[in-house]
Amino acid sequence: EADCEGLTFEDIFNYSYAHFDIDVYDTWDGAQFNLVAYVNGSMAGDLRADVDELFDGLPGGNNSYLSSDERDGLEAVGMDCVVQTYTRTGFRGGPAHRGGQGVDWNNATWVREGMEISEYNMLPPDSPDKRDCRHPGRSPDCWEVPVYPSTVDDCGSTLCDLIVWLNGTVEFDKASDPNDFTFAMNMTNMSSVELDITLPLTSVDAGDLTGMRVKLAEECDGRDSSMAQTGGGATIPGECSSDGSTSVVSRMVDSNHLQVTVLATYDHGVWPLGQDLFIDFTTEPPPVDDPPQWTAAAPSDGDLLPVADVDTPQQIVNEEAIRDWFSDELDPGMLSVGCSGADGWALTGGAANSWTVKQQTTGPTSVSCEATDLSGQVSGPRTFVVAVALDISAAATEVASSAVLTVISSAEAPDGMLVDVALLQGDSVVSSTVTLDSGTSGNVTLDVGALSPGPILVRVLASGAGMADMSHTYDLGLAKPSIPPTVTITGEEWVEGAFILSGNFHDADGEDVTFTLRVDGIERGQVSVVDNTWRTDDIPMDLLFPPPYEGVYTVEVQACDESNVCTTVTLDVDNTFLFQEDDDPISAMPVDDGGLPAPGLAWVLFALLSASLLMRRRD
Repeated sequence: EADCEGLTFEDIFNYSYAHFDIDVYDTWDGAQFNLVAYVNGSMAGDLRADVDELFDGLPGGNNSYLSSDERDGLEAVGMDCVVQTYTRTGFRGGPAHRGGQGVDWNNATWVREGMEISEYNMLPPDSPDKRDCRHPGRSPDCWEVPVYPSTVDDCGSTLCDLIVWLNGTVEFDKASDPNDFTFAMNMTNMSSVELDITLPLTSVDAGDLTGMRVKLAEECDGRDSSMAQTGGGATIPGECSSDGSTSVVSRMVDSNHLQVTVLATYDHGVWPLGQDLFIDFTTEPPPVDDPPQWTAAAPSDGDLLPVADVDTPQQIVNEEAIRDWFSDELDPGMLSVGCSGADGWALTGGAANSWTVKQQTTGPTSVSCEATDLSGQVSGPRTFVVAVALDISAAATEVASSAVLTVISSAEAPDGMLVDVALLQGDSVVSSTVTLDSGTSGNVTLDVGALSPGPILVRVLASGAGMADMSHTYDLGLAKPSIPPTVTITGEEWVEGAFILSGNFHDADGEDVTFTLRVDGIERGQVSVVDNTWRTDDIPMDLLFPPPYEGVYTVEVQACDESNVCTTVTLDVDNTFLFQEDDDPISAMPVDDGGLPAPGLAWVLFALLSASLLMRRRD
């Protein structure tokens, strides 16, 4: 039975990063909550240990192993536990508030119906430490893994990290007045989070809410979170103190929805000091409401908005550009940006004021854009040239040692355009720059030695006078081939009827190498690896094979790297000497090839007779 009353989601476990999606209903009496939490590194082990500890006193509980029985038990009571926890979230209509003793936050509470909880990799299925359960009363198929792997971060192919999903609904104590309300959230112990709060600009009761905006957003630090969930703290809006670890931006998702994004971190070292977030919303117009203005960072009339020479739609305006190009009393993300023109091209508007173009004819086109604020005031239009700025190609797609790329600037590109060309592969980046005048070309040679075998993408950053910055990632089909691992045999030995083979190996690409042992094409046993040496298990040459047992067998050791490029070494092993019958034990005595000739039978008999006579004489 779940007993989680008074806890928060973060009290149950810590996470590395979490994303909350909160979508408020147009009745303003509840919301849809979607949460995904990522638990990485040592935190994953801590979570498994916490779950194991929850079962203390039960068979298999709190034994440093997390079992499938424990996981299934947790899932059985998981939703019952969550509905008892604090959502840490409140929507309260009326004057702005900052908590304090006796203040009603109008907290949201979980609804059990429709809730869904799921996880990924709570029990890593490929863990090398995986074993059958050993506790009494276990289920027939029970298996378990140590809460902390025997080798740090080694949980098999899935790594040790895990993911938890929670989808559900919440309801507020009472419906809020959406014309003036405060969204409040206790963010204590929320390691690293992103919240996307989407608000409808209509209300079943209040009607049209066009003009809703963030009046003030504040992080308030210092509440003693060990005493109460919602007590203490500053009570006057605008007078909170904070460490600046929370940021808030707002945007118009579309004409009917306002979205606020919160990015926040919490330093667990300051516990029990609390961290709260308060966002005041209103539909009142701002006290000062001037038209939006183009900034000095915005492109000027006639400047180039560069695009890549690809047959896919490309953004020429997005939220990042809007925040850079315009200023306003409100968050620039609240502006509505409209664009028109693009004759001969396809121009399409998207979510959050984004605009894309797709080239349909050769040659440049022009686009005019302007911003409109919530009061209908405009920035005035600017007209830009939209054209392909450059073309890039590769001398060869298979790049064993280096990639040679050719960059050609277009006639519309400015003189002195700086082009940064980078090879991308996971977190690895190899880059170089070239400066081009309009209509010229240049080569860039990039060493791929630090990259792994496999596909490589090409990122281009271009900037110049009279053009907006360009960024595009190309798939030119580049790939680094894998070099097969080198494998040598350095030793062979017999231990009674077992044969053992050993050797060295090296992979020039630095990839992990796995080994397979075969005898006459059939997998037999394992190959152990220590540093750059390998050694087979004992191969029972006198027992393992179907009759006839004796003969010459081919022992094969195959080494494959992570790119599945393999090298095989073989050795023919003759085991017939193991099956020779010893009919003449005297003649079968070992021969000393380096000494005197071995004595014959007559000599042996003479020696025995002499010894017998000598013993008689002594008697």
